[in-house]
Amino acid sequence: MVNFSDRFGKEKWGSLEEIKAWKRRDEEEKTKESLLDKVLESIEDFKPSRRYKNEFGYHTELQGWLKAHFPSAKVEIQTGASRPDIVIDDIAIEVKGPTDSQALNTLTTKCLKYSKYYTNIICVLFDPSFTNKNFQEIQEGIVRTFPNVSIIVK
Repeated sequence: MVNFSDRFGKEKWGSLEEIKAWKRRDEEEKTKESLLDKVLESIEDFKPSRRYKNEFGYHTELQGWLKAHFPSAKVEIQTGASRPDIVIDDIAIEVKGPTDSQALNTLTTKCLKYSKYYTNIICVLFDPSFTNKNFQEIQEGIVRTFPNVSIIVK
């Protein structure tokens, strides 16, 4: 029998196989609790109060929502030549909306710039009006090139 201590300091005894399974499960739960996961979940839960004609409305409302959940959220922090819409610790959040094909095409440049300064990037696309084919091509390219980027379509 081997002693195992989880991330909360709770101890249990088990076989090597049990310890491996407990350790794996503990790491998975720890990952789920990470800041990035919490921010992603919060953005997924966010519902804008209405449709806006420009990005500013979506940006302002999402910023208020995130600030309530993450007091460290900051607006448009200048980092080098980059200026993400919202920053929470090492996470850059880019807001687009309404998102047409032209706005969608700018994401690659944003990812290039932000990846130099931020560990994770979240792109939030409100009110999409692009084709699925165009979105899939851009999304696949971004995910392949920037594995630290998450794209949320609202």
